[in-house]
Amino acid sequence: MAGRGLGVLLLLALMLAGCARGSDSTPLAFVGRDGQIYTVAVNSGAPRRVSEISLPPPKDARDISYQWPTWSADGQQLAYLRFHRDSSGTIGSAVIVSRADGSGARVVFETGPGRVSVTPFYLDWAPDGETLALGAQRGPTVNVLLLDATGSREARVVTAASPVFYAWSPDSKALLVHPFGDARFNPQAEVALFHVEREWDDRFVLPARPVGFRAPVWSPDGKRAVVASSGDNQRAQVLVFDTATGAATRLLEVSDAPAFAWSPDGTHLGVAQRLDEASAFYQELDVISASDGTRKQVASGNIAAFFWSPDGTRLAYALFRGPDTPGVTWWVVDTTGEQRIELGSYVPDDESFFVLMFFDQYAQSMSPWSPDGKYLAYSGFLPGEANDSGHVFVVPTDGSAPARPVADGQMAAWPAPRHR
Repeated sequence: MAGRGLGVLLLLALMLAGCARGSDSTPLAFVGRDGQIYTVAVNSGAPRRVSEISLPPPKDARDISYQWPTWSADGQQLAYLRFHRDSSGTIGSAVIVSRADGSGARVVFETGPGRVSVTPFYLDWAPDGETLALGAQRGPTVNVLLLDATGSREARVVTAASPVFYAWSPDSKALLVHPFGDARFNPQAEVALFHVEREWDDRFVLPARPVGFRAPVWSPDGKRAVVASSGDNQRAQVLVFDTATGAATRLLEVSDAPAFAWSPDGTHLGVAQRLDEASAFYQELDVISASDGTRKQVASGNIAAFFWSPDGTRLAYALFRGPDTPGVTWWVVDTTGEQRIELGSYVPDDESFFVLMFFDQYAQSMSPWSPDGKYLAYSGFLPGEANDSGHVFVVPTDGSAPARPVADGQMAAWPAPRHR
């Protein structure tokens, strides 16, 4: 009986663990129309406010708004930005971290008189949930700062450049940083491996001449890094670097400004290319096997963005509908390109459009996929609606039902699957 009882308890524990990974285990975070941060469970309940639950705004604050909710890897913490204006007209901002329900909120970074004068705009959690990388505008450059998630240590400025993109290593000990863009037009451009416990001057610069790509990526095991570099023939190519030795392997030739993302399970690399360099969109999306290098085109057209499913078996991509039909349509496709499902069409709100345009960076800090891969979330409005009437939509990724609004607001996000 004792052994049977233990088996039942283990089975129950596994069942409960499976339930914890469901779509409601980590709710969808979004910004409400009132400028507050909310969460909402996909299958049950009304939106629940997170901001100003345990941390009131500054006493002299006016015109308060909150932006860019960003989940930690485990879905237990939520970071977001606060902006306000005081009675003298001075604009202040802060980075706030709280539990998922808004309790335990604390300021981990703050601007204002006597402090670093920057405007925060991007948050990215280290996978271990102990540090945040903050992108903040300061004049014509972007500062990258490291923030202690408890707020017990001062912020540390890593580097400043224009532009600058970066990616956390899976073990949270390093950042891949790509400052100054294309080396053919700016000799300062590089891709550097920066260990967060060291100084920026102690970084290791990869032997690459970066082209017009943006965010570098790590393999999920942390052993490889992907960048795009110009070769001896000046053609752009995707290079895979061994992060221990710096040895590079050429993967394929690409257009001058590709975007890429490694599947969370490490089996495939997604690569989007602009065949028309004058276009704001990508015309081809390929999936490359990490084991044998075989390449399969899985989508074409004017692709705005793509995001891997948490299990690495599918990609969601946003297809621009055309100049005469505003908005984008979401599609889901498997890694063979043979199973394709059309999901909802909508017009993105301003913040969501920004995420789509820089998706290769934002895919490393947030995801439209629910943690169990059953739903896709997006925010915006339907054609014909006023652009101040935005909704948060969810749609089953198997195409079994149409998209439905679950809240009014914008900037819907779940945790990035690379952290799972």
